[in-house]
Order: sequence, then structure tokens, then C-alpha cells
Amino acid sequence: MPPLLALILTLSTAPYLLLVNMSVGRQEVVKVRGTILELTKHVSRKPPTTVSYTVTLLQDAGGSPLTLYVSEDEFLRLREGHTYVSEWKRGCLGLLYQAALEPIPAHSKLALEDWEGWAEVNQACEALQQYRVPQH
Repeated sequence: MPPLLALILTLSTAPYLLLVNMSVGRQEVVKVRGTILELTKHVSRKPPTTVSYTVTLLQDAGGSPLTLYVSEDEFLRLREGHTYVSEWKRGCLGLLYQAALEPIPAHSKLALEDWEGWAEVNQACEALQQYRVPQH
């Protein structure tokens, strides 16, 4: 299997895409601000049971709806109709994530930076930049 095909197959699964988004390339801090439209608690139906929390808001900039995954603590503090303001990071693929949710401890990043495959991952990430949805 050619290395580029292997890379594309590896990157095509969501967890790896999220990892690449958070770990490679330019990471930009953005302020997310908008009116909370809906708060939703999602409970998985299949074991093991997991719970996730989302907030859907109407962004002040651009006026488009945005749904974000938040922690349980943050979810419990929020109310529909209130204004949501928080700093998030936008990764190299344009996906938003909270810095507190970074999956790789700082001491592990040093070892990952030495990995020989990052050059190919960075090239793939740069190639995917053309497909990013423009941010308002």
C-alpha cells in the first residue's frame, strides 16, 4: 500500500482527524460568542453508556448556528437565551476544540514532534486547507 494512501485511510477516521486537528499545524485561539438556542444532553443507547453535552448557539459574528460539545460542569451553568462567551482553539483543519480537551499531555508532544511521519501529515493537512469552510 502506498504511504499516501495509508495516510489518507488513517486520517479518514474521526478520532485521528481530531488528533491531527489539535496537534499539527497552526492553532488559532478564537472567541466564540452567541445567544444560546438549545442545550442538549446525549446519552448513548449501547453499552458502555456515555453522556455528552452540546450547546447550540446563534453566533454574534455571522449569525449562523454553531453546536459545540461542552463539559458537564459548563453545561449545568448555561441557560437557553443567555449569551455564551468562551475561548476555543481552531485547529489546522478548521475544527473548534477547547484547550482543556487537548488529548496529548505536554510531555508527550516532545516525543511526537520527533516522529518521522509528521512531514507527510503536515502535507496532507495543508492539502486539506483548501476544503475548509470559511469562518465569518
